[in-house]
Amino acid sequence: MIFSLDAARQFHLAVAAAAKNVKLVEILMGIFGKNHRFGSAKEEQILLREYRDIVQAIEGRDAEKAERSMKRHLADVKRRMADL
Repeated sequence: MIFSLDAARQFHLAVAAAAKNVKLVEILMGIFGKNHRFGSAKEEQILLREYRDIVQAIEGRDAEKAERSMKRHLADVKRRMADL
């Protein structure tokens, strides 16, 4: 199963909008405006776990955990993209 572009777009835009970060919304629209897909089922599970960690931290109003989770997600995405 391929992780859907629409689900990723919705997740990232919701986080950026909740943060009231207009610039990030613009950047994400540029990134997700491109027609691309994510990788394998394993990649899907990794992304979903990362997203869940971020959302749980936000819902729990734990800013430090949210920041750590987001930084870990960004570093992991950067590393995985470099491996492509």
